Amino acid sequence: MQDINAALPLDGLLFELLSEGRMQALVDFLADYYFPDMPLSKSLGVVADDSLKEILKSRFSEHLSLILIDESSDEIIGIKTALTLTRSVQLNTDEIKDETMKTIWKFIYQKHNEMNVFKRFDVNVAIKFPHLGVRPDFRERGLGFKLIEAALMFFSQFALEMPCITVEVSSGHAQRIFEKYGFETIHTFLYADYKENGEVVFKNMGENVSTKVYVKQL
Repeated sequence: MQDINAALPLDGLLFELLSEGRMQALVDFLADYYFPDMPLSKSLGVVADDSLKEILKSRFSEHLSLILIDESSDEIIGIKTALTLTRSVQLNTDEIKDETMKTIWKFIYQKHNEMNVFKRFDVNVAIKFPHLGVRPDFRERGLGFKLIEAALMFFSQFALEMPCITVEVSSGHAQRIFEKYGFETIHTFLYADYKENGEVVFKNMGENVSTKVYVKQL
């Protein structure tokens, strides 16, 4: 991380690799700042309760996520979460108790078998980028771009073992960030076309029109 902070200097801000000591702060950040603004969860009114926080802690236990710290307050002001996926992993929503979250997972993974990066790149392990977020009072400063840039720098050193990244992105703004860094679209799921019992599931989406599934080879 020292090299990344030297290459991407940000006045008063510091990139860190997620530690166990920061884990609770990370899941609280997601609950307070990510899910309320993420188009899909915002549309359905998802609340990140304690059960979801425990799932998130388990998902990020590898400590591969990057966080951006405000040095003056020692608080997290930005996140780029990451974890590894293996060829043998099975999609399982049983651990999710909240029905609205299950609805989101069902939508995102509606073409799970076609989104198989392991077949696409003939690999056994890949990197997944679930969340990208910046605290509201630090937005409009290009920090989302910096978080992606820092994450790509970090994971480039693992390219031989984990040569590709996959991510599903529901926000039009975030999609533009990933596309700037060369992520390739493999699926586009339009919100207006996704219906249950004849009714559109995700409403009041504003400028956000789709979730895009991206991959990038390192």
